[in-house]
Amino acid sequence: MKALVTGATGFIGSHLVDVLLERNCEVRAMARTTSARCTLARGAQTVIGDVRDPGSLTKAAQGVDIVFHCAAHVGEWGAPGDYYDINVTGMKNMIDAAAAAGVARFMDVSSVAVHSNHNHDHSTEDALIRKSGVLYNDSKVDAEKLVWAAHEQGRIRATTIRPVMVWGPRDRIYFPKMIHALRKRVFAYMGSPDSIAGLAHVRNVVDIIVRAAENEDAVGQAFIAADGCETTVRDIVEALCAELNLPRPLMTLPYGLARTLGAASETLGHAFHVKKAPLLTKMGVELMGNNLSFSIEKAKRVLGFEPQHRFPESLPGFLEWYQNEYKA
Repeated sequence: MKALVTGATGFIGSHLVDVLLERNCEVRAMARTTSARCTLARGAQTVIGDVRDPGSLTKAAQGVDIVFHCAAHVGEWGAPGDYYDINVTGMKNMIDAAAAAGVARFMDVSSVAVHSNHNHDHSTEDALIRKSGVLYNDSKVDAEKLVWAAHEQGRIRATTIRPVMVWGPRDRIYFPKMIHALRKRVFAYMGSPDSIAGLAHVRNVVDIIVRAAENEDAVGQAFIAADGCETTVRDIVEALCAELNLPRPLMTLPYGLARTLGAASETLGHAFHVKKAPLLTKMGVELMGNNLSFSIEKAKRVLGFEPQHRFPESLPGFLEWYQNEYKA
């Protein structure tokens, strides 16, 4: 199998490249700049490209059997235009390139954000897809619409993977931000500390992606990727505090107040073109203050998936990487 991985220097993409190489696949890894090549695993063929540049995608897609589209503008903060240009227009460009090249399979790495972040209790892939006013979430909704439209038109043969909150080595967004707030003693729970966090270890996510890529029954299907456990926000925080010798936080903000403050912070931040994320954002508050419990029964049934990494058993692997990366 010859595979193109977009977003190959990112969190999920870099782990996917590693696993594909371990399975003796021929991997073409797309990076945006020449400087990014040093972060790619040895054995991958690197190609410079950008999802906003259709010409670079046309070249990258030539001669491959499958596209793993991991490239995305992720996280809770950024210019509104970037979410649309990268996640939506970038998806259109990648679909066009794959269709023109006659690529056999198209693997879309999406997110459970398409179902919104509001209180899920073992939600499945059939949960309502809707916009929620969060830039990242809404861009992923629009991107998925493009995928399924192209699939229905017969232009691509698509599968979508929807991870919950991804964690593990190379996570530079989720756990590191929590650790930073805990170190600065500015961490506060949003609503109930016992909200289900909804975790997906990056290697579990990649396992589902690869299994789906190798399974014809996965064509035309969406799969939720998660660890299959009910870890709470309190569980994560207390484990991090214990492992890093940090004081446990005592502050809890009412959920409604926190989301109002997050929305106000975002409005001001965008008005003044602030590049650094505010301490509170709508997305951040929603992820911390809602139950994000999703079912992986479909991935188990169709793909034979069983999670090999769970919290807290796999936490030492993340912490080893984190302490080396941040010299903590």
